[in-house]
Amino acid sequence: MNSSKTYKITAVVPRFSTKILGGAEKHAYDVLKAFPANCKITLLTSTAIDYVSWKNYFKPGNEIYERFTIERFQNLRVRNIKKFNELSEYIYKKFPDQTSDDEKNWLEAQGPYCPNLLKRIDEIKDETDLFIFFSYLYYPILNGIKLVPSKSILVPMFHDEPPIYLSQYKHIYNDSLFYAFNTPEERNLFEKVFHFKPTKQAIIGTYIKEIEVNKPIPKNTKLSENSKPKILLTIGRMDLGKGIYELVQNFQNWISTSNENCELHLIGANPPKLVSKFASKNIRFLGSLSDIDKFKAIANADLLINPSSVESFSIVIMEAWSQGIPILVNAKSEVLVGHCKRSNGGLWYSDEESFTNTLNYMIRNKKLLEKLGLNGKKYINSNFTQEIIQDKWQKLLEIYLS
Repeated sequence: MNSSKTYKITAVVPRFSTKILGGAEKHAYDVLKAFPANCKITLLTSTAIDYVSWKNYFKPGNEIYERFTIERFQNLRVRNIKKFNELSEYIYKKFPDQTSDDEKNWLEAQGPYCPNLLKRIDEIKDETDLFIFFSYLYYPILNGIKLVPSKSILVPMFHDEPPIYLSQYKHIYNDSLFYAFNTPEERNLFEKVFHFKPTKQAIIGTYIKEIEVNKPIPKNTKLSENSKPKILLTIGRMDLGKGIYELVQNFQNWISTSNENCELHLIGANPPKLVSKFASKNIRFLGSLSDIDKFKAIANADLLINPSSVESFSIVIMEAWSQGIPILVNAKSEVLVGHCKRSNGGLWYSDEESFTNTLNYMIRNKKLLEKLGLNGKKYINSNFTQEIIQDKWQKLLEIYLS
């Protein structure tokens, strides 16, 4: 890269707000923030903040936030999640005999449906040096890449989920694109589903910003140690598809027969009724928290559990490891198990029986928890600091912008 030249980079992400504390949105924000100072960054996004309905929340138009110019475009079709789920079920049952019109209708119904965002990409494609698209799934991403394939980097965040097998993705996500994967497991999934190994690819991930918090100093008495409950923490979207229902069920069954003094704390907005009914003295729903309060909750936890089977990276387990907190993850996620194996910073479960056995083993072994947490912290420091991720993106940008 020529340090004396200004490069125009346009990022496309389905929704964007600093109120969104995880997922593709936080990933995009953290990555773009670390780009060199001579990169002029424009971020194209919808006016939505809620990914379930894509209801318009912000006003369409432009704003300056930190070093970014954010351009927001109205979503023209608020999503009825019940009808969309019915449409999805219809498509998946019909697979592989669904038509291109079936898939087009499904993509538009999924949203956010922002045709003017696509028009904006077309308007600025000649003056833009590079487009970066975050998250493979959505209407603005798939259709946006169609317009600028030779200038695009896709940060796909692939999950092993039904939509990835639809034909429309295989037509567009071909070997002309550059792919920035989060993990080796995500790349392996891509190769398995799309049946080729991308010529242009990198495994990057994102960095974890540490926030210093003070842990309470426990009183040095056996009584206080025994009376203080161990805190198991989970953080993330309260989606049934993210394994939350199975987690609270498994924990409720475990705690009802266990002599352990433990509580499960869940951070995330709007738990479904099916999940929130489990609220009790042992299962607490904390709602959405600020970054500092979230990090305080992590620091005070004994163990972080990620029950999701659909992850491409998982920022929350990295945030736990950054504070030396061990993790327990769903074995159905090859990404999460891969992190655990590479770091030796956590264990995994595959069903209720292994959840019970593994949790008992971890909770009753304080030295094991400390060792796993320490290993996880070393893994972060060796792979996911801001300096390391910044250097990886710098090298990738030099390929395109030199």
